Amino acid sequence: MTEPGPMLELEMIHRKALVISISIHWLGAEDIPPLPNWGKGMASSTPSGHSRFCVSCGRNIAWDANVCPYCGHDYRIPYAAQQGAAPIGEGVKIVLYILSLLFWMVGIIVGAVFYTRPDPDSRHVGKICIILGCVSLAIEIALTLLFFAIIYTWP
Repeated sequence: MTEPGPMLELEMIHRKALVISISIHWLGAEDIPPLPNWGKGMASSTPSGHSRFCVSCGRNIAWDANVCPYCGHDYRIPYAAQQGAAPIGEGVKIVLYILSLLFWMVGIIVGAVFYTRPDPDSRHVGKICIILGCVSLAIEIALTLLFFAIIYTWP
């Protein structure tokens, strides 16, 4: 038999959460009290009084809770997945800026994608790409109007 470790504990928490979520949906979530604490960091109240809403069941939980005491949603897993954000290299930035200036649609699309990322470096690159895309579009419109003005006024 294997010794209980972090993965076994996590699997047990997920099983409890599944049973609890099935029970909540079957019984109705209005009158169900919170579950007893399963471990450290799961207190239902904090000394500072901060709280948040669970993304799974919508109930008010402690700010520092690792697992929702009502539905068992585990907040530790997504946080660990977000830690690997690599910075954008200078060469990649230059290529994106040149593409944004040459092709306005690429600049706006790439800028929107990078601007929605959470880190400030990506947001800055996205903002610059959107600005360069809009400048490229304005230049293209101005040159097109100038071209048609010259064509129609040519003797």
